[in-house]
Amino acid sequence: MLLLVLCIAMVAADGVGQWVVQLAPNTDAVAFAARHHLRHVRETDFLPGFHVFEPLPSRTRSMHHLVRDAPEVRFAERQTLRAPQYKRGSQDDPLYVYQWHLHDDPWSVQVDGVPANHTGSGVVIGVVDDGLQHTHPEIAPRYAATHSYDFNGRRPDPMPLSRDNHGTAAAGVAAAAQNNGHCGRGVAPGASLAGIRVIAAPVTDMTEAEALSYHAMGNVDVFSCSWGPRDDGRHLSRPGSVTQRTMAMYAGGMRGRMGRGTVYVWASGNGRRNGDTCGFDGYAGSPYAIAVGALDHNGNRAWYSEGCAALMAVTPSSGGGGGIITSDLGGQHSAECTTHFGGTSAAAPLAAGIVALMLQERPELTWRDVKHIIAKAALPVHTEDHDWHMNAAGYRHSHGYGFGLLKVPQLIAHTKSHKLVPSPHRIWSSGIRVVQVPGGWMPLNISVPVSGTGLRFIEHVVLTCSLGHTDRGSLAIDLASPEGAVSKLAEPRQNDHGKNYPTGGWAFASVRHWGESHADGTWEIRVRDVNPATAGKNHFHGYILQIMGY
Repeated sequence: MLLLVLCIAMVAADGVGQWVVQLAPNTDAVAFAARHHLRHVRETDFLPGFHVFEPLPSRTRSMHHLVRDAPEVRFAERQTLRAPQYKRGSQDDPLYVYQWHLHDDPWSVQVDGVPANHTGSGVVIGVVDDGLQHTHPEIAPRYAATHSYDFNGRRPDPMPLSRDNHGTAAAGVAAAAQNNGHCGRGVAPGASLAGIRVIAAPVTDMTEAEALSYHAMGNVDVFSCSWGPRDDGRHLSRPGSVTQRTMAMYAGGMRGRMGRGTVYVWASGNGRRNGDTCGFDGYAGSPYAIAVGALDHNGNRAWYSEGCAALMAVTPSSGGGGGIITSDLGGQHSAECTTHFGGTSAAAPLAAGIVALMLQERPELTWRDVKHIIAKAALPVHTEDHDWHMNAAGYRHSHGYGFGLLKVPQLIAHTKSHKLVPSPHRIWSSGIRVVQVPGGWMPLNISVPVSGTGLRFIEHVVLTCSLGHTDRGSLAIDLASPEGAVSKLAEPRQNDHGKNYPTGGWAFASVRHWGESHADGTWEIRVRDVNPATAGKNHFHGYILQIMGY
C-alpha cells in the first residue's frame, strides 16, 4: 500500500490536493463519489479507468482509510507539486552556412546527404518545455495550434514568458523553417511543431502525465523533452506513478500514434562533470524513452553529456568551441537567433527531428522499430574507447555514446529496408534476499536463473534493485547476461551520500544486450561497495529482472 497523507488539503487550481484513483472495472465513478463524500472531477483523458476526485468538506474519514478499505480502489495517489524540472541547455537562411551540425562534417548528422523532399512533412513534434513562441518566423509556418497547450497556465496558448526561451530554441533545432530569410533551419523543417508548456513552474504528477500524452492518440507523433531532474550527482529522481503508467501505456502499450506507440526523445542530462549518469534519471533512463547524449564541435563526447546503459545515441551539440544555431525569443515581428544553444537540450530535439524524417519515410514504424533502426544504423565513434562492446548479436554499444552518432543518410537507408518487428513480449524474474554488500573489487554475485521465456531477440532489460545503505553513492551495480555482455547500471557517485534506494526499489534500464538471443540462462547481478567505511555494513534486499523483446 502506498504511503498516503492523512490530512485533507484545500484543492488548488493546479490540481494539488486532488486524488487520482483507478477503480475496478464496471464501477460507477459518480455513485462511488456520492457514497464516499467525494466530488468526481473527471475521468482522465490519458489513462482509461483512472478518475480524478476531490474530497468534499462534509467528508469525515480520511482518504487514507478509503484507499485502504474500499474494495473498488485499485490505485490511488494524492497530487502534490513535484520538484521543478531543469532545462538541459547558398540557401536563403543567413546562418545556415554556420550550422556545422547539419552539413557534411564528420561529426554532423549530415542532413545535406538526403533528398530535399525529406523534411519531416506530415509528422508532428511536440516540444514539451517552458513554452513556444509560435509567432517567431522560424516557428510560425509549421505551428500546430490545435495540438498545443499551456499546462502551467491552463490555457490553449503556450506562449512563454520573457525569461522562458528554452522551448523556442529546442523547437528551432528540430524544425525551424527553411529558406525564409531568418536564422538557419531545423533538421526537419517540414514537420509541424506543437508547443506543450509544462516545466515553466512546478506541476503535479497528473499534470506531467497529461502533458506527455497530449493529443498523442493520433496527432502528436514525437515528444521532444530537453529537461529532467537536477544533474548534481546527488539525487535519484523519476516520473511519478501516474506519469510512469502513462509513458508505458502510450509507448509500450502502444496507445499512442494510433497503436504504433508514441516516440519519447529525452536529453540524457548535463551532469557528467558532477559524476551523474542517466541511470539515476528515471525519465531519460526509462525503457520507453530514447535517451540522447551529445558530441562537441570537435567530435568528442561533450564534457557535460551523461551516459548510462540505457543511452541510445549521441548527436552534435555545444562544446569544443562551437554551439548550435537556432531560434531565440524575439518580438512579434523580429527574428531573434542564437548561436550558442547547446547541452543535451539541443541534442534531444536534433534527434527528435531525425525521428520525424524517419517517420515521414515510414509512418507505420512503431516506437520499437525506431529504436531498432537506431541500434543498427548509428555510427560508432571513438571506437578506441575501451567501453565499446560488441555483444553476441553483433551490436556495438558504449555507455558514453550509446549505439553511436545519428547520421541521417544511414538512418533513412535503414528505414527504407527495415522489416517491422513482431509484437513485444516480456518476462520477469524476482528474488528477495538480505545479504551484505562487500567492499573492494570483490563483488557480491547474485545468480538469476531464467528459463522458458521464448524470447529470441532481447531489446530492453530492466533491473529493479532494493537495498538498505547509508551511503548509496559508493555502490557499483553491474548486470551480466548469459552471453557475457555487462551493463554498468550504477556507477559510484562521490557527491551522493543519500540513504537507500526509493521505496519499491530503483529501476535501471539497459539496451546493451540488444539483439542477444539467449534470455534463458543465468543472469548475474554484481554489487560492490567502494567505500571502506561502509563496506560489509549495508544490505542488498532484492531485485526484479524484467526482459523485454520478442
